[in-house]
Amino acid sequence: SKEFALDTIRIELAKVLPQFSRAKSTPFELRTDLRALTSPTVLFFDTYEKASSEARELVEGLLLADLEQLPGLRIVIGGQSVPDHTKALWSSMVRHFALGPITDSEHWRHYAARHYQDLNRDHVEALTAAAFGIPGPLRLMLQTLAAKLL
Repeated sequence: SKEFALDTIRIELAKVLPQFSRAKSTPFELRTDLRALTSPTVLFFDTYEKASSEARELVEGLLLADLEQLPGLRIVIGGQSVPDHTKALWSSMVRHFALGPITDSEHWRHYAARHYQDLNRDHVEALTAAAFGIPGPLRLMLQTLAAKLL
């Protein structure tokens, strides 16, 4: 929800958002604190498509819409679906990188070697093909197989 997103920002950034970190603060105080940032601050939003519509509204309607007035803020948004930047007022201020599947099993072998040492090359190649290189499902498949091998 929007309140959960605001509370998360309030807690995680209390040191750099003095007005907003107080109880009963509003998005107005958030905007004021963000405009007054003296050190660069980066906000990461992952799996954006799973966020509530209220949380997405907060990101798009408050943070991105006011991005030009927030020189100390950088926002990184990742997910299967991200805000449409093509028609937005802030479109000239963003870099959009469309990421696709990672179908080269060699990349996944390096990942598996760090996290799932019991998996061999054949395991990784088979699961990469089965998941079409899509990171979310492939990571879960690697994790599941590694747990079954224990």
